[in-house]
Amino acid sequence: MPPSPLYTPQDVPSFKKRRNRLPNTRAKQLLRAAERDYNDPPPPPGLGECCGSSCDPCVNDLWKEELAIWRERWGDGAVEDGDFSYWHYIDSNGIRKHMAELIADRELGKAHLAATVQAIRESYLNIVGEDALLNACRRHYASLFTDRAIRYRQAKGFNHLRISLSVGVQRMIRSDASGFGAYSPSKPSQALARRPRETPQPPKAERFALVLGDPELLQLARWVCTIETACSCPMDVEYAKDSLTNALFIVQARPETVHSRRDATVAFKMYNIDHKGRTLTTGLAVGDAALSVRLCLIEPAYEMDKFINACVLVTATTDPDRVPIMERAAAIITDYGGRTSHAA
Repeated sequence: MPPSPLYTPQDVPSFKKRRNRLPNTRAKQLLRAAERDYNDPPPPPGLGECCGSSCDPCVNDLWKEELAIWRERWGDGAVEDGDFSYWHYIDSNGIRKHMAELIADRELGKAHLAATVQAIRESYLNIVGEDALLNACRRHYASLFTDRAIRYRQAKGFNHLRISLSVGVQRMIRSDASGFGAYSPSKPSQALARRPRETPQPPKAERFALVLGDPELLQLARWVCTIETACSCPMDVEYAKDSLTNALFIVQARPETVHSRRDATVAFKMYNIDHKGRTLTTGLAVGDAALSVRLCLIEPAYEMDKFINACVLVTATTDPDRVPIMERAAAIITDYGGRTSHAA
């Protein structure tokens, strides 16, 4: 049942108190804001409406005033869906139409998406408040010029000064269960990638227990099919399940650039072991090749310069900072991780 407003639009206290002192046009704007339904907050300014010249008042200040009037009228009954403001912004500025045009041109769309697939920008968690959000955005833009980002552009032949970047803002969820694609996921190891020795591993039975039921798997499969149809190419889709609400979320979708580029006509390779030595270790294999080369143990990242090309990289875990030596390694062995880890 819809909530009842605390006041009529004309009787909202802050509006009623100032009405006679407001210009007629502004009074009508605030009244229209107050008249909006409980689940329809005033939309934010569109792209380009703010000139960035510190106007007084700024269009953002006017919007915040309208939002305050609307909140005051509905009180606790006001429903502010974070998705509303985002999609209003997207639709009011024609961004969705532009995205559709990009995807419609399949070759251009695929080339553009593939070029932006690398997750080489910084991410920030637990951001609370407008000031913290703006600061995180600034740091995100600055991450265009980290060592890793510069190296990636250099390898791909991109002009360092002709690049663009958008900031994706997502609601923080308690993702105890997460994974990618439409495969049957298992509960991942909860050891932190950068500090594996400080976080104990959960019991083996818990690590391999299924965390999604059949209805949830079918829902994920439908979402993945919808996303791949929209983008016209194989997509790497990541999901998360909120352990507090049990809600499923799609948190990222980007072109799949490994399996989709393999030549399907190439036959499987077969390997024969002529001489079997002593077994040094066992583990979960992710690759599809066999080789006989030297091992190279690299523990802290600052020892990367000691890595020998074409050796097997042996390390506790991998992270994006180790990509330069990972690309030079014949194979990788880690203490932590699985089929969805960074090393895989």
